[in-house]
Amino acid sequence: MKLLRFAVLAATMTLAAFGADVTGKWKGQMAGRDGNMRDVSFDFKAAGTELTGSMSGVRGDVAISNGKIDGANIKFTVMLEMNGNSFKMNYEGAVDGAELKMKMSNERSPRAVEFLLKKL
Repeated sequence: MKLLRFAVLAATMTLAAFGADVTGKWKGQMAGRDGNMRDVSFDFKAAGTELTGSMSGVRGDVAISNGKIDGANIKFTVMLEMNGNSFKMNYEGAVDGAELKMKMSNERSPRAVEFLLKKL
């Protein structure tokens, strides 16, 4: 019995150390500035605690930067340009199986947008 408990504990700690299985394509919808829903997708690649990839949406494909994985939690930024101005969008989320609960915020607005992604 002790051996079984140890094996389960070791497996759980190993999964937590390596982080969630976020590599792959994720798709969902999020509310835009006008309140209308818009399609958004992400293509992630995890390597240890580092996260790279891209976001696809209304403005096309944009690389993510500063991506980090901590257990089931991810965090990254996306730099966007609008009307000649650059601004940073901050994303954070938690992986739960084939779902990724995300929150997006930016430096221009105190309002955070929450949305759900599904792994394809």
